[in-house]
Amino acid sequence: MPQLYTICYLGTDDVFYDDLIKYYNYMASVKQNMAFDYSRFDVTIEYGIETFLAKCDDTPPDLTFIDFYNMVEDNTRICDISHMMLTLKKSYYFNTIAFVGLFATKDDLFKHSYMFSYGMCYSYIKRDTSEGTVFRDPAYIGLGIGLRFETFAVAPDIDLFYKLGAIASVPGFAINAIDIETDLSIEPSFDMIVKFFFFPDFNIEKFPILIKNHGERTYDHVHRYVLEIPYHNKLKAITDDVVPFYNDTMDTWIENSSLTFDDKLETILIIDGDELPPLEIYKLKRSCKYNIERRTYVAHCNDSIYNLRPSIIFFNMDDDEENKKGKEIPSNNTNMFFQIINAIKLINDYVPIIILFNSPSTSTALQKAYGYTALLAHKEHISIDPIAMLLAISSKKQSANSKRKIYYPFKLCDIRRKALVKEEILITSLTEHEITFASKKEYPCFTTFQIDVPVDAFITIVEPTHELKFVKNNFHYMAFIHGVDEQDLSYLRKFVNKIIFEPLEEFVRIGVEEDEEEALEKEFELQEELLFTPDNIIKKEEELVPEKEKKVRIRKAKNRTSSFKGKSKL
Repeated sequence: MPQLYTICYLGTDDVFYDDLIKYYNYMASVKQNMAFDYSRFDVTIEYGIETFLAKCDDTPPDLTFIDFYNMVEDNTRICDISHMMLTLKKSYYFNTIAFVGLFATKDDLFKHSYMFSYGMCYSYIKRDTSEGTVFRDPAYIGLGIGLRFETFAVAPDIDLFYKLGAIASVPGFAINAIDIETDLSIEPSFDMIVKFFFFPDFNIEKFPILIKNHGERTYDHVHRYVLEIPYHNKLKAITDDVVPFYNDTMDTWIENSSLTFDDKLETILIIDGDELPPLEIYKLKRSCKYNIERRTYVAHCNDSIYNLRPSIIFFNMDDDEENKKGKEIPSNNTNMFFQIINAIKLINDYVPIIILFNSPSTSTALQKAYGYTALLAHKEHISIDPIAMLLAISSKKQSANSKRKIYYPFKLCDIRRKALVKEEILITSLTEHEITFASKKEYPCFTTFQIDVPVDAFITIVEPTHELKFVKNNFHYMAFIHGVDEQDLSYLRKFVNKIIFEPLEEFVRIGVEEDEEEALEKEFELQEELLFTPDNIIKKEEELVPEKEKKVRIRKAKNRTSSFKGKSKL
């Protein structure tokens, strides 16, 4: 029986949706061991997102295209989509959905590139006619299947160093420290090199690491850090190579920007074992005045409780030996609940309310057993109604959290929350479609970077489609290039063709303003002389990329490090 894949399109473009169906129907006819189920949702209307989330709860899609064409100026709708993506990505059962972002222009994409932190793994600038890459690449990334990768001219053996930026997210900051989440693992003994976009005069890029991997991640990243802001000491002399940055500059910016930060009240932590449908979590996030942090389970109780400091914790006790929906996950059992109570007791002057659902005993008995008075028991399994009712009552009594005076969270769609963690790599080869590079560090599959050479674009690490050469003491990676427009593609082709004949001494942009006819002639020569030699072929068109035995899973892939060291995993 064919493997069934579910594909959703969130948008209003009839032509694109028709092209999508035609492409995947063709793929199914060629592969013959697969079939596709298609669904379309108009998320520009009020209940479009909710209808999609209801579909997810019934049949989670494998691949979802989100068309931002009519929404980039609608900040409310963009925030709703961000909530939706994070609701699914923070779920143990729905985090494998691959999101593809469709944009009208590069400016729109770069403006909303923080979406890569919310689960977007591939981006596409729409054309009059959809190119095959927008369907083929996401199928490879999100479904683990490939079909007829095109033949591209390849500039091999580049072997030049280049510094790029890994997409990261800033949940918030304090006057002396910054929270940051990223896919890169950096030892605390090293400084983190980061480009922040807080305001033009924020010129620091080198930050000492205060804490690594503290608490649970809020966004679709693997690691979380607290960085120290290294202000210049006014008593120290100013050298020519250092532009000083003072804390009063930061103070002034915070004061002038105070109304632009998130004004949510206290944090609420829900640990539900994925019993609550994503639609209900999404509605709760949108409607209440609290910062809702939802977890399937809490892996590191001490760090999570210490850093989140939730004022209310809703905990659903698992049934004994329960294995929900056939997935093996850590249990929200009495042992985990005991760890949470102990983590709370370690913090001075901190007594959050705990609501225990599916409780094995009464409130009074549990209070005595755990030595914790702010504990209420509920014998029923967790549901959204009692949570919403309690939060509605509580919000009337709460004023803004006092910690807002010392900690400033960014709103979900604030472009200032995006950051770029700088990493130096060795570029080994390049085509107009993909790039290979070596690094001494291990990166999770589907880590996304921003580049500015040869063009301003994004690259996402994928399992290699062919065997990569061995680079001693390094890991060797392949990444798809995406987020490029037609002008970029034209330049990329010329750039690759030119550096095949004239190797670069430094990996930088170069002039390729040659006559169009001459460029075309050279391209035909390349076809005859270079492109079909074994060293310079990526894949002949008639070759099919072997299918993986298991589908690529976005979250699982990000949580493991890639260790293939140049060997294909196909």
